[in-house]
Amino acid sequence: MGLQRRVAVLNKRYTNRVLGPLSYKVPPLAVVDHIGRTTGRPYSTPVVAVVADGKAYVLLNYGPETQWVKNVLAVGAYTLHRAGRTIRVTGTRQVPSDSPEVPAVLRVAGAWPVRPVLVGDVEN
Repeated sequence: MGLQRRVAVLNKRYTNRVLGPLSYKVPPLAVVDHIGRTTGRPYSTPVVAVVADGKAYVLLNYGPETQWVKNVLAVGAYTLHRAGRTIRVTGTRQVPSDSPEVPAVLRVAGAWPVRPVLVGDVEN
């Protein structure tokens, strides 16, 4: 198991349990609610997200192969809880963090190495 995967397992077991409740209210932390592709079960995943100019940007720290990312991309939509707000995001797609369409704060956070970012349209 690679180091990145080990960190992901550690975060899932311990860190997310502590930061999960804070993620709903403390930016840039946020929570993505999504539905499992095969189970149909609802899931919540703590993430780093920015909302700007009518779009939501979620940094994929563990890459696009995680189950929650596959779930979101399969449906193309999710619910984001950030800073006490609930935001519906549609038209979700993946772009590299060094893309000019990604806000500078996420380009810096994801610069080493370049990581994918989910980009979607915020519904009002």
